This record gives sequence, C-alpha cells and structure tokens, in this order.
Amino acid sequence: MTTPLGQQQLHGKVISTKNAEKLYGVTMEDLIAAHVPGQLRICHGNGYHVVQESDVLRIRDEKKLSDPAFAAVLAQAEYKQNQKRLADLAKKQRLDAEAEADLLAQQKTLADQILAAGLEVPAGKRKAKPKASTKRKKAKCSDDDKEWKG
Repeated sequence: MTTPLGQQQLHGKVISTKNAEKLYGVTMEDLIAAHVPGQLRICHGNGYHVVQESDVLRIRDEKKLSDPAFAAVLAQAEYKQNQKRLADLAKKQRLDAEAEADLLAQQKTLADQILAAGLEVPAGKRKAKPKASTKRKKAKCSDDDKEWKG
C-alpha cells in the first residue's frame, strides 16, 4: 500500500535510522544498499526517516555473519550494556540494604525511647480482625401467610 506521496506504508514496529545506527550499528548506507523501504516523517518541522525494525535486524544479522569485526563491535557494545545494568542493579541492592539497615536502627532507637519511658514496646504484626460479611441474606416470603422469614 502506498501513501499519496508515493511512500510505502509501514506496518509493524518502526525505528528511526538514527536509532537503528545507535542500537544496531546499521547505517543509512546499509539500508539504502539493501533497498529497505522507509518513510520520511516530520515532527515540529524536523524530518527523520523510519524503517521497519525487522528489516534493520535482518541487515544486522547479515552484517554480523559477513563481517567478524562488526560482530565483535556489537558484542563489545552489548557487554558494556550488560555491565551498566549489573552496576545499576548492584547500586539498587546496596541502597535497599542501606535503607533497611537505617530503618532497623531507627526501630531500635524508638524501642529504646519507649523502654526508657517505662512503656511496653508494641509486638510485631497484629492479626487483623476478620471483616464482617457484607452479604445480605435474602428474605423469603411464604405465599401462605405473607410473612417474611429471614
């Protein structure tokens, strides 16, 4: 299907050519050489080209198979990404552990203050009372005496 401007209508997930180069290492020249259909889109007066992500992934895989240096560069980039994710995860876990330690220290301080005042430290979690049933019983009416029975 073509648009009124003669460009091919793209279906599925699309990606800009700049992001294709950034994420997958597929340049505009690679896309042109492979005759990949695309669209020119404009947002706030700025134009950018988009192509289907599946085409970009196909070209990336072909490039990886034909060029070992390209495969090594992709592997290096993925390795760096994984290192950053691991560092972020370790930082989050460290911050969570520090927050838990701070909370426990605060609880101990509060317990000491309560004991110093001669009061009893509250026990751990209390069990909540079971909620009363909110279901209403249907009243039944006997046809004989027209009395309501609950």
